[in-house]
Amino acid sequence: MKALFYLSFISLIFGCTKPTKQHYTFKQFPAEERVQLQNIDVPPVLYRAVDMVLLNDGLVVLSLMSEKHLQIFDKDLNFKKQLIEKGEGTSAESVIIPAMVRGGGNTFSYKSFGKLQYLKLDSLMFDLIPLKAHYLPDEWIEVSYITQLKSNLIGYSPAMPIKKEFLRLDTTNNQFVEFGPDFPDLGEELNLIQRHSIFGKLISKKPDDSKFAAMYERFPILRIYESSGNLLHEIRYDNNQQNPVQILLKNNTGNQDLTLNYFKMRATQNYIYGLYSGKTMRELETFRNQIDDWCYELHVYDWVGNPVKRMIFDRPFFSFDVSADDRMVVLSSVNEFDKLSTFELNLNTNPQ
Repeated sequence: MKALFYLSFISLIFGCTKPTKQHYTFKQFPAEERVQLQNIDVPPVLYRAVDMVLLNDGLVVLSLMSEKHLQIFDKDLNFKKQLIEKGEGTSAESVIIPAMVRGGGNTFSYKSFGKLQYLKLDSLMFDLIPLKAHYLPDEWIEVSYITQLKSNLIGYSPAMPIKKEFLRLDTTNNQFVEFGPDFPDLGEELNLIQRHSIFGKLISKKPDDSKFAAMYERFPILRIYESSGNLLHEIRYDNNQQNPVQILLKNNTGNQDLTLNYFKMRATQNYIYGLYSGKTMRELETFRNQIDDWCYELHVYDWVGNPVKRMIFDRPFFSFDVSADDRMVVLSSVNEFDKLSTFELNLNTNPQ
């Protein structure tokens, strides 16, 4: 086990990482498991389930083609009701971005056009209680995975030509600044727009607000940061993929040869979880702008960057969440309607 973490002197095939104990590459997870799933049939309410948040007393699922945006389940995954009309109006939303963020207990937030909405699940009536709405500056229309970190909001933009990885918004005055470190070093000269486009990422925070983490869509990389934005750890999983920078710069094969790595991400006080594909669009037989189930694996890391476990499914999924106590995972598919899948985790719930 210890030998794994001394591989920090080995560089990934598409870039070199400075050899320190905080930055390293590994080839194999210390534990692997082929997961036995429990499949749960639900009423006809899940059509293209693209996101979810697993709260203390229930599950909220965002379904693209259902009558209403959000499908509410109790903690035993019994369906309760549909909420939030589609369209215009004070109690409706024209769109909810599939990047919902769990807060503490039964709270969560979602982004719609121009605002971040905070809600709480009523565990008796299974209604959603609006807590507050934060209206975002126009420049944040394309900012993704917006997460509240202490009194600020952080996120990343694939379009803004900024020099740092993230943006941080002061919620008291809606002013924002560049935030965090420089991008991972790939040994390639890229302009600012290219870097933000190539380094598409997911963001999750530690519930106590002491740290946050990012996983990357086109690279098997995990980065862990202090809440101040200081980079603590960079971990690269050597999956032998082609260098996506070379594929994109040549621009002669389109996106079909790009490897999809981390697609969805969640974090608890103990662990960081990434829903992982590791396959190219060609292998997945997926074409540009097509929504499909892409991910056959779930990867687990701890908050000091140690790889913990690789879990393998017998079929692909699109979305997931994990309970705050690290005991249960729920998964959903965009191709299997009216079904949820679950399994129990077997992890140390008090890691050192």
